[in-house]
Amino acid sequence: MTVIMSEGAYNWIKNGVEKNNEKIEIRNLEIDGSGQTGSYVYGIWFFNVTQSVIENVRIKSTAWENIYLWQCERVFLRNLYLEKSGREAIAIYFSTEVSVANSYIIDANWQGICIDNSNRVSCSNNMIRNSKSGYVLTSSIHCSITGGTIFHSGGDGILITTTYEGYPQPHHNVITGITILESGLLKDPQWGINGITLRYGYSNIVSGVTVLRSRGHGLHAWNESHLIVEASSFMDNSIEYAGTYNGIQLDNTRNSMLINVVAYDTRPQQDKTQKYGAATGGTSDYNIIIGMFDGNRNAEIALVGTHNVYIKSDHFLMDFGTIDCTRIKVDQKGVNVPVSQGATAITIILPIAEPDAIYGVLVIPNWSTSVYIVTKTTTSFTVGFGTSAPSNAKIDWFLYR
Repeated sequence: MTVIMSEGAYNWIKNGVEKNNEKIEIRNLEIDGSGQTGSYVYGIWFFNVTQSVIENVRIKSTAWENIYLWQCERVFLRNLYLEKSGREAIAIYFSTEVSVANSYIIDANWQGICIDNSNRVSCSNNMIRNSKSGYVLTSSIHCSITGGTIFHSGGDGILITTTYEGYPQPHHNVITGITILESGLLKDPQWGINGITLRYGYSNIVSGVTVLRSRGHGLHAWNESHLIVEASSFMDNSIEYAGTYNGIQLDNTRNSMLINVVAYDTRPQQDKTQKYGAATGGTSDYNIIIGMFDGNRNAEIALVGTHNVYIKSDHFLMDFGTIDCTRIKVDQKGVNVPVSQGATAITIILPIAEPDAIYGVLVIPNWSTSVYIVTKTTTSFTVGFGTSAPSNAKIDWFLYR
């Protein structure tokens, strides 16, 4: 079925929804809003609707949103083709348990998908192209963005933030398995220039994402806490702004972790633009970076703030006793281990036997000397010193894999 939008066609859709607010099904419909102007001209408007489906629908050239949901619950949007919306392609406000899946969005004049003051909204395997922004989540919680692609965004690929001061903080949102290619094409601060921007939230997770060639940072966290970024790639960013932006930037961010993240510039040295793999700024404290590396397994890290920790390793695996965001406690360690005066070596007996001798040891002496590992077994290792131990000599050590 095809609807060429007029005022009558618009009212048919709107009023049809309002007459019966549950178990509405709209399928196999085309809506063309070409030539329509003015306010409140949507493709489909759901107001206070529950247990409903919009599927296999194509909407183009609406003056406002292609699809607008307000105070809806359990609404499922699937297999949509949405193009040339005057504002957001899909706007979801004050809604719960909404799903958007397997849809293609192109040329949205604002965001591809806007989620505002909503919870448990799931977006999966959507493609958003040539829009001002990909996804914008404001003051929303327990939402997920899984799979799909965002490319050629005018602003941020993904923005998660609070609506205004005093509104709920966004938290427990998950971004996973998505690719974001070339964000910030407008170079306009109003819309952002980063692949992913996270602001004023907590306990959000970014996992398994790839961000390439954004104009700004690959990921910028601002006033976040308890953020986890893992198993993700942020490469060749800061396009057109050489040496300005980083793979990951944490500003005023606390108690967060970056784990096994690739963040580097793959291009020849003369063409590189990305400044650091990761950097902290402002009052960023108590953050832990584990196993971040560039193409040579040696990421450039710039840490500002206090109690930020960078543990360099290709593939870092450690049996952590606990992490309380101020320090790491491990089982296989020694602190202030005494070394006999004049000694040029010491053998350390491991508290717990290892399954093999393929492990690494970090040793830190309290005097100026070179340090090397003489032997390693499953039950002990021997450390050699280039300069013999003075009086009151001690070492700290821990084992890693």
